[in-house]
Amino acid sequence: MSALPTALLLAFLLGLSPQSAGETPVALAAFADELALSALEDDAAEMLMEAGIEGAISARIKTLESLEAKAQRKGIAPEALLDRIGLRVQVASVDDCYAVLEQLHDRYTPIPGSQDDYIASPKANGYQSLHTAVRTPIGIAEFQVRTPGMHDHAEHGGAAHRGYKAAQRSA
Repeated sequence: MSALPTALLLAFLLGLSPQSAGETPVALAAFADELALSALEDDAAEMLMEAGIEGAISARIKTLESLEAKAQRKGIAPEALLDRIGLRVQVASVDDCYAVLEQLHDRYTPIPGSQDDYIASPKANGYQSLHTAVRTPIGIAEFQVRTPGMHDHAEHGGAAHRGYKAAQRSA
Protein backbone atom coordinates (compact mmCIF):
# COMPACT_ATOMS: atom_id res chain seq x y z
CA MET A 1 0.00 0.00 0.00
CA SER A 2 1.34 3.42 -0.90
CA ALA A 3 2.17 5.79 1.93
CA LEU A 4 -0.05 8.56 0.58
CA PRO A 5 -3.37 6.61 0.69
CA THR A 6 -2.34 5.24 4.09
CA ALA A 7 -1.78 8.77 5.34
CA LEU A 8 -5.07 10.01 3.98
CA LEU A 9 -6.90 7.05 5.54
CA LEU A 10 -5.18 7.76 8.85
CA ALA A 11 -6.09 11.43 8.58
CA PHE A 12 -9.71 10.48 7.90
CA LEU A 13 -9.75 8.17 10.91
CA LEU A 14 -8.29 10.93 13.06
CA GLY A 15 -10.85 13.41 11.71
CA LEU A 16 -8.20 15.48 9.98
CA SER A 17 -7.85 16.80 6.49
CA PRO A 18 -4.66 18.25 5.07
CA GLN A 19 -6.30 21.68 5.16
CA SER A 20 -7.64 21.42 8.72
CA ALA A 21 -4.36 20.03 10.01
CA GLY A 22 -2.41 22.72 8.18
CA GLU A 23 -0.35 19.93 6.60
CA THR A 24 0.25 18.74 3.07
CA PRO A 25 -0.65 15.18 2.05
CA VAL A 26 3.10 14.41 1.92
CA ALA A 27 3.53 15.61 5.52
CA LEU A 28 0.57 13.48 6.56
CA ALA A 29 2.14 10.51 4.75
CA ALA A 30 5.34 11.01 6.73
CA PHE A 31 3.32 11.23 9.95
CA ALA A 32 1.43 8.04 9.07
CA ASP A 33 4.71 6.26 8.26
CA GLU A 34 6.13 7.22 11.66
CA LEU A 35 3.00 5.99 13.45
CA ALA A 36 3.04 2.73 11.50
CA LEU A 37 6.76 2.22 12.08
CA SER A 38 6.35 2.82 15.81
CA ALA A 39 3.51 0.27 15.95
CA LEU A 40 5.60 -2.31 14.06
CA GLU A 41 8.61 -1.68 16.30
CA ASP A 42 6.39 -2.23 19.37
CA ASP A 43 4.95 -5.42 17.85
CA ALA A 44 8.45 -6.77 17.13
CA ALA A 45 9.51 -5.98 20.71
CA GLU A 46 6.44 -7.85 21.97
CA MET A 47 7.37 -10.79 19.73
CA LEU A 48 10.86 -10.91 21.28
CA MET A 49 9.42 -10.75 24.79
CA GLU A 50 6.91 -13.52 24.08
CA ALA A 51 9.73 -15.70 22.70
CA GLY A 52 11.94 -14.97 25.72
CA ILE A 53 14.67 -13.43 23.57
CA GLU A 54 16.46 -10.31 24.76
CA GLY A 55 17.21 -7.87 22.01
CA ALA A 56 17.34 -4.28 20.85
CA ILE A 57 15.30 -2.98 17.92
CA SER A 58 15.93 0.07 15.79
CA ALA A 59 13.83 1.18 12.86
CA ARG A 60 13.89 3.59 9.96
CA ILE A 61 11.98 4.62 6.88
CA LYS A 62 14.13 5.04 3.80
CA THR A 63 13.91 8.50 2.23
CA LEU A 64 12.36 8.97 -1.18
CA GLU A 65 15.75 10.07 -2.54
CA SER A 66 17.43 6.95 -1.20
CA LEU A 67 14.69 4.71 -2.64
CA GLU A 68 14.98 6.34 -6.05
CA ALA A 69 18.78 6.04 -6.08
CA LYS A 70 18.67 2.37 -5.09
CA ALA A 71 15.94 1.63 -7.64
CA GLN A 72 17.98 3.31 -10.37
CA ARG A 73 21.11 1.31 -9.39
CA LYS A 74 19.10 -1.92 -9.55
CA GLY A 75 17.14 -0.94 -12.66
CA ILE A 76 13.75 -1.42 -10.99
CA ALA A 77 10.82 0.76 -9.93
CA PRO A 78 11.06 2.23 -6.40
CA GLU A 79 7.80 0.47 -5.52
CA ALA A 80 9.52 -2.90 -6.14
CA LEU A 81 12.04 -2.35 -3.34
CA LEU A 82 11.28 -4.31 -0.18
CA ASP A 83 13.29 -2.26 2.30
CA ARG A 84 11.47 1.10 2.44
CA ILE A 85 10.56 0.19 6.01
CA GLY A 86 13.48 -1.40 7.83
CA LEU A 87 13.94 -2.78 11.29
CA ARG A 88 17.20 -4.01 12.77
CA VAL A 89 17.14 -6.51 15.61
CA GLN A 90 20.28 -7.09 17.69
CA VAL A 91 20.41 -10.22 19.83
CA ALA A 92 23.12 -11.87 21.93
CA SER A 93 23.99 -14.94 19.86
CA VAL A 94 23.88 -16.53 16.43
CA ASP A 95 21.35 -19.04 17.77
CA ASP A 96 19.16 -16.10 18.84
CA CYS A 97 19.46 -14.62 15.32
CA TYR A 98 17.97 -17.76 13.80
CA ALA A 99 15.34 -17.97 16.56
CA VAL A 100 14.26 -14.39 15.77
CA LEU A 101 14.10 -15.19 12.05
CA GLU A 102 11.82 -18.13 12.85
CA GLN A 103 9.63 -15.92 15.04
CA LEU A 104 9.40 -13.26 12.31
CA HIS A 105 8.30 -15.86 9.78
CA ASP A 106 5.73 -17.25 12.21
CA ARG A 107 4.32 -13.82 13.07
CA TYR A 108 4.36 -12.23 9.61
CA THR A 109 4.19 -13.55 6.05
CA PRO A 110 7.64 -13.99 4.46
CA ILE A 111 8.08 -12.60 0.95
CA PRO A 112 9.37 -15.50 -1.20
CA GLY A 113 12.94 -15.02 -2.39
CA SER A 114 13.67 -12.15 0.00
CA GLN A 115 15.69 -14.03 2.60
CA ASP A 116 19.49 -13.70 2.72
CA ASP A 117 21.66 -15.56 5.22
CA TYR A 118 24.86 -13.55 5.43
CA ILE A 119 25.75 -15.33 8.68
CA ALA A 120 26.22 -18.72 7.01
CA SER A 121 27.62 -17.03 3.87
CA PRO A 122 29.21 -13.67 4.80
CA LYS A 123 29.80 -11.05 2.12
CA ALA A 124 33.37 -10.60 0.89
CA ASN A 125 33.86 -7.62 3.25
CA GLY A 126 32.92 -9.78 6.26
CA TYR A 127 29.37 -8.46 6.58
CA GLN A 128 27.10 -10.83 8.51
CA SER A 129 23.38 -10.56 9.16
CA LEU A 130 20.12 -12.30 8.41
CA HIS A 131 17.81 -10.36 6.09
CA THR A 132 14.16 -11.09 5.46
CA ALA A 133 11.27 -9.13 4.01
CA VAL A 134 7.85 -9.87 5.43
CA ARG A 135 4.29 -8.70 4.92
CA THR A 136 3.12 -7.06 8.14
CA PRO A 137 -0.15 -5.33 9.10
CA ILE A 138 1.40 -2.03 7.97
CA GLY A 139 2.86 -3.35 4.70
CA ILE A 140 6.14 -4.90 3.66
CA ALA A 141 9.11 -4.42 5.96
CA GLU A 142 12.67 -5.69 5.88
CA PHE A 143 14.22 -7.06 9.05
CA GLN A 144 17.95 -7.42 9.60
CA VAL A 145 18.91 -9.67 12.50
CA ARG A 146 22.44 -9.72 13.91
CA THR A 147 24.57 -9.82 17.03
CA PRO A 148 26.20 -6.69 18.50
CA GLY A 149 29.56 -7.85 17.08
CA MET A 150 28.08 -8.18 13.61
CA HIS A 151 26.45 -4.79 14.01
CA ASP A 152 29.73 -3.17 15.06
CA HIS A 153 31.48 -4.63 12.02
CA ALA A 154 28.66 -3.44 9.75
CA GLU A 155 28.68 0.08 11.17
CA HIS A 156 32.37 0.66 11.95
CA GLY A 157 34.42 -2.19 10.49
CA GLY A 158 35.19 -3.39 6.99
CA ALA A 159 31.52 -3.59 6.13
CA ALA A 160 30.72 -0.02 7.18
CA HIS A 161 28.10 1.64 4.96
CA ARG A 162 30.35 4.48 3.82
CA GLY A 163 33.01 2.01 2.62
CA TYR A 164 30.34 -0.11 0.96
CA LYS A 165 28.92 2.90 -0.88
CA ALA A 166 32.41 4.04 -1.96
CA ALA A 167 33.15 0.57 -3.35
CA GLN A 168 29.82 0.61 -5.23
CA ARG A 169 30.64 3.96 -6.84
CA SER A 170 34.07 2.79 -7.99
CA ALA A 171 32.75 -0.50 -9.41
